[in-house]
Amino acid sequence: MNSLRILVIDDSDADIELLLHAVRRDGYSHLTHESVNSASSLRASLQQCEWDVITCDNAMPGFDARTAIAVAREIQPHVPLIIVSSEIGIPLVVTLLKSGAYDYVPKRELARLASVIDRALHDEKVNQEHHEALQALRVSESRYRRLFETAQDGILIIDAESEEITDVNPFLFEMLGYTKNDFLGKKLWDLVAFKDVEASKRSFGELQSIGYIRYEDLPLQTKHGRRIDVEFVSNRYLVDSKQIIQCNIRNISERVLAENKVRKLTARLEERVGARTIQLEALNKELEAFSYTVSHDLRAPLRQVDGYTQMLQETHSVQGDANAMSVAVKIRGSVARMNGLIDALLKLAHLSLNALKREPVDVSALVHIVAAELQQRDPSRHVEWKIAEGATADADPQLLRVVLDNLLGNAWKFSAQRDCAHIEFGVSPQADGSITFFESDDGAGFDMSHADKLFGAFQRFHSGNEFPGSGIGLATVQRIVHRHGGRVWAESSVDHGATFYFTLADSPIHKESGIEIHEAHELLADSHVH
Repeated sequence: MNSLRILVIDDSDADIELLLHAVRRDGYSHLTHESVNSASSLRASLQQCEWDVITCDNAMPGFDARTAIAVAREIQPHVPLIIVSSEIGIPLVVTLLKSGAYDYVPKRELARLASVIDRALHDEKVNQEHHEALQALRVSESRYRRLFETAQDGILIIDAESEEITDVNPFLFEMLGYTKNDFLGKKLWDLVAFKDVEASKRSFGELQSIGYIRYEDLPLQTKHGRRIDVEFVSNRYLVDSKQIIQCNIRNISERVLAENKVRKLTARLEERVGARTIQLEALNKELEAFSYTVSHDLRAPLRQVDGYTQMLQETHSVQGDANAMSVAVKIRGSVARMNGLIDALLKLAHLSLNALKREPVDVSALVHIVAAELQQRDPSRHVEWKIAEGATADADPQLLRVVLDNLLGNAWKFSAQRDCAHIEFGVSPQADGSITFFESDDGAGFDMSHADKLFGAFQRFHSGNEFPGSGIGLATVQRIVHRHGGRVWAESSVDHGATFYFTLADSPIHKESGIEIHEAHELLADSHVH
């Protein structure tokens, strides 16, 4: 059932009762109503309550419909007001309708009042929706205008039929140095800014045909003759049954300038890469020559020394010369150590020349393997291992195995004098999301004042009798870590063990096709110094 809030303006209780009865009978069974008969009571009621409809008698003592309409329009202008009165003349009805009344229903025709109320409420709903649509349209147009006026791109609006410019935003005439009047009523090819008239006409024809065009690097000329590069995008669309063309023009001069700089820098970089490639190739050849020299030319005299010493041993063993035999043994021992150093140096050189093959590696599993092999070599030693699980890396598995062999092998070696040694391998997450691996032991340690020499080839901080080795292991570790784009460092103190840290971050400057220039120089420097 329909409900209705109705305000009745009338001074006759009987007429009010008959009016409400007619409205209830014809569909509005749930009525909220109030009756007033003066301007003051009408004003108070309108200020206190929202009404759906108002009915008004024409003439009451000291009050009439014209006054009622004026008060209602002032306070609740959207509420339809229907004149319900005894017979009145047509001129007065017309006057009241012009003043704002919705309709007139004689009191003798109350049977049609409900239908008039229905129509009034429907019309008011339509009017309200229309008002809201207009308001939304005004808001939309205002928002579009603000965007149009404040946009940081130039915008042209063109009538597709006349091909003339109808609007232009401030940014465009500021960009090109023209006034608004220089654009309005003109065609694109009439503008000095668009120098190529034929090209502009062809583009406009294409736009009319397909509805969209876009140019990345269209050159325009300002009023003062300066060339600017712009991105030009144009669309055709329908507005109120009228074809409109919108052209968006963005100044990309700075971007073009930046792109030109990038192209120049790229060309220079390619030249430098080419030069570096030539250097790398030359250094690789030099290293190969060095390896050949070490492997063949340096070993030849050593083989001869060893052969002649063996001849002396054989001769003096027959003669029973113990002193000569002892000297020969020492000479052959030195030759063997020299051969070991040559082997280590060649391994280091070949290590840097081989290609890097990255893949996901289970680092923890590798550590367990190395630890097990070390324990098998000397089962009598008591070593407590602490190995972090789940450590992984993107690395060359063979080269990473060499790193772990050297670091864990050093930890095993330099903790040999402990009754119960402790060796730990772990990971330390960094703030930037990277991972630092570390190995620590409680062995002999070293003096940090010599740390700058720690990763040099053949550098040793302990005597060969105390801790044997070639002195090439940590240099090998550093080479491999550098090839992975990482770094390696250590912390230690004498008799309190050592901790070695390393990272394996990827680095674009590390080439898989050859070694880095600085690394090649280090290798050659090692070969000349030692």
